[in-house]
Amino acid sequence: MSTLKLKSAFMVVVFTVYFNNAQDGGVLRFSSLSLGVGVYDGFLIHDSYSENELNGSNLIADLIFELDDYFFAIYYGTSLNKLDLEKEVYSEINLTIGLKFLERGRFILEGHAGLGYYTNKYILFDTKVTTSTIGLPVRIKANYFITPNLGIGVNPNITVNGIVPLINVNFTLVYRNKTYDR
Repeated sequence: MSTLKLKSAFMVVVFTVYFNNAQDGGVLRFSSLSLGVGVYDGFLIHDSYSENELNGSNLIADLIFELDDYFFAIYYGTSLNKLDLEKEVYSEINLTIGLKFLERGRFILEGHAGLGYYTNKYILFDTKVTTSTIGLPVRIKANYFITPNLGIGVNPNITVNGIVPLINVNFTLVYRNKTYDR
């Protein structure tokens, strides 16, 4: 499936949910923006042809919109060693839907799941290889807000896909839009 078809399908799903809820009075609002760094590791790797290892440090970003009690997120993750062509690297872009599980004072716990596009680059017999597939991300966001708008958080993620299932844990800086009343 081409990247354009995948992105188009995501947009159709998001807009369909938005317009269905908009007719019921729901309004899609910007909720938050997160940026983070962490570590990642590919598991279930059976690579006997090279010494590629899918692990290291990574960078993530997500943009979240809120509609009623649901969160819709655009999430991007990539390894920080993209310039080191001797290592295996990944990137992923996901659309997820989430719910708030717990809110106690300044602490908020959210869960997200969705669909994404996963790309893996590695070297096989001195040849650069790029593979891509659909991924199924599952994420937890545990945030503590220092001010009404600014927080810090921990964001563990698992992305199940047909190439290399990936797990990562990230420490995030979160900006939350608190200009509207819920």
